[in-house]
Amino acid sequence: MAEQPAPEGAPGIANPLVFWARPFGWLGAAAIVYMMLATTLSVFGRHLAGWEPQGMQEQMELALAVAVFCALPGAFLRDEHVTIDLVDGLGRRRLTVLLRIAGLLLGMALLALAFWRSIDTLRYKWDSPEVTGMLSLPKYLYALPVAFGAGLSLAAIGVVLWAVASGRLHGGAKRQLD
Repeated sequence: MAEQPAPEGAPGIANPLVFWARPFGWLGAAAIVYMMLATTLSVFGRHLAGWEPQGMQEQMELALAVAVFCALPGAFLRDEHVTIDLVDGLGRRRLTVLLRIAGLLLGMALLALAFWRSIDTLRYKWDSPEVTGMLSLPKYLYALPVAFGAGLSLAAIGVVLWAVASGRLHGGAKRQLD
C-alpha cells in the first residue's frame, strides 16, 4: 500500500519546529486550566459554603510561573511572538532576514542573561530553608520554572536562528521548512 503524503502543516512532517513546540504548549495550557478550575472552586466554595482552599495565592503564583515560562520555548519554536511586519513591505527580503537574525541574537543575549540570573537564584533558593507561608512549599519551586523556561527558550531561539540563517525557515515557523 502506497504511503499517503502528509497534509500540509502536519506536525513532525511538514514542520518539526511546531511538532516539538507542542509539549510546551500543553504544559502551559494545563497550568492555565488548573488556575481556572482552582479559582472557580475557590469562588464557589467561598460564596456557597463559606469555605476557601488554603494557599490559593501561592498555588496561583506557582501555576502562573509554570504557564508563562514553560510555554515560552514553544512560543519561540512556533514563531508566535508579537511582531511588526512594517519592514517586510518596505525592504528587500535580505533586509528582513538580517533584521530577524539581529532580533534573534538580541533575544538570545537577553535570555542568556535571564537564564544565568535564574540559575543563580535557583541555587540560592535550593540551599535556603525558606518555605512559603501557607503551604510550606520550598521557595526553589518558584525559581525552577523560570530557569527551565529560560534555558529551553535559549535553546529554542538557537534552533530558530539556525533555521533562519541557513535559509531553511522562511517567513516564520508557521510555514514549512525547506
